[in-house]
Amino acid sequence: HVIMDVQGWFREQWGLVCERFPSARASGQLDRLEKMFRVLGGDITPDAFNPAPLQAPYSFFLPGLHATPFHDDVAKNAPWARALEENFPVILEELTQVMQRTDTTFEEYIGDGLQEDKGPMTDCRGDWRVLYFYHNFVRQDKSCDACPRTAALLDTLPSMLHGMVCFSAIDPGTHIVPHYGPSNMRLTAHLGLLNCKNVEVTVGAQTRCYEDGKIIVFDDSFRHEVWHKGDKRRVTLMLDVWHPDLTQVETEAFGMVMANSHGTIDTDEFYHSLHIYSEKKKKQNDADRHTISAATSRKDGSGGDDDDFPNDSALRKRMLLNFLFSLKDK
Repeated sequence: HVIMDVQGWFREQWGLVCERFPSARASGQLDRLEKMFRVLGGDITPDAFNPAPLQAPYSFFLPGLHATPFHDDVAKNAPWARALEENFPVILEELTQVMQRTDTTFEEYIGDGLQEDKGPMTDCRGDWRVLYFYHNFVRQDKSCDACPRTAALLDTLPSMLHGMVCFSAIDPGTHIVPHYGPSNMRLTAHLGLLNCKNVEVTVGAQTRCYEDGKIIVFDDSFRHEVWHKGDKRRVTLMLDVWHPDLTQVETEAFGMVMANSHGTIDTDEFYHSLHIYSEKKKKQNDADRHTISAATSRKDGSGGDDDDFPNDSALRKRMLLNFLFSLKDK
């Protein structure tokens, strides 16, 4: 497989962003994006960030965004959310039709990266399958043609990433295991379509129930899991939207970088390289931890488990953040 020089690539991309958006860079509009790219490029360590408890995106963390597990204000007030709820009957009708077709099938949801990067998304109970309208920013024409009114509606929605949009189906008894999304720059939205009663999603330390015809919006960079306690297959329309705190120039700049990644390397190879990079960071963090622990033991003459965590608050913060960023790899 192709393994990218991830740090070098991100340093190069930041240079391209600065060339493309010079006035925004000069006026400070890209300051927090610059901080993220400096971490990705290896110039500064993740202790520059302050993720919320149980928040650990495995690829991209933009500092300064409002961090909360559920975004009820977005679900209630965003124009795209209202448009989806208003068109619930149309979307449900096309879902019902496509589920009866033999030439359009749902596939197992397996996440980003190569097969070696992907663990099971369920704990051997039930099943999670999807029908993509967009996958890795690529329009899936067959699905869109099978659901033309839904596809046309999706193409009109503001704030859409068009990175991942799908019908998401889980069988009764399914437990989608705790996991983290790749970035806090996006939010995940679900429009309940079919049999949502008795299906719960826990994000961070908060639990909500899906509802047919209603939008639920959460930040999947928080630890999250789903329990299907009902007796019929549940289906939602799942899609990514930009975090509302992002500015237009930030979305344009980051969108340019993601487009460049698709033109440079296969998308799964790209995420595989990020996984490799993350594993290397984890090993370095473990090495730093042992070095700090040994230094602390020598300093106070003690030993044992307490020495595994230093007393200095800055070091404690750094180690906690490194631990959070490495959780995806465990």
